[in-house]
Amino acid sequence: ANKKNHHRFFTPFAIIAGILVLTFFSREVYSQQANAAALQKNKLKFALMTYTFARQDWKKDGNFDLVKMCKVGQKLGVEGVDIVSHSFSPLNPDSIRKVLADHGQKVVCYTFFPPLNKPTKAGREAGIEEVKKAIKIAKRLGTDVVMIHTPDAANQKAIEYINNILKSN
Repeated sequence: ANKKNHHRFFTPFAIIAGILVLTFFSREVYSQQANAAALQKNKLKFALMTYTFARQDWKKDGNFDLVKMCKVGQKLGVEGVDIVSHSFSPLNPDSIRKVLADHGQKVVCYTFFPPLNKPTKAGREAGIEEVKKAIKIAKRLGTDVVMIHTPDAANQKAIEYINNILKSN
């Protein structure tokens, strides 16, 4: 009789537990599928930066070898490139964009170095003009993203640097 009561209690319990476990796993599988879909939709993208390659002395005929960098990007599956202004001399946005397109890549950012860290408005004028020019270059490169690098001066206090940059707008 004790064994019979045990089965009478255990059978419904096992069925309820099984339903709960199946519900949990089906939700978990659905959740993982939803997470994978969200990650794929918003997947993290990587870009190569010409600056880091140029620092490795990737030169061809005295100029930075963009084609060689594009081939590395292709091997890695990287589609984006951050073009840094001083990696090229002279900088030719149209030819850069063509080389990248020929290798299935595109410019995702244009980085440049305007002299904005100056204590006077007159001193910052050249930097402001350089920003305006760089925005036009970024558009020609096919990107709407720019990164402005404004180095600090030797022995400059951080607050001075911040105030100079904030006055630039």
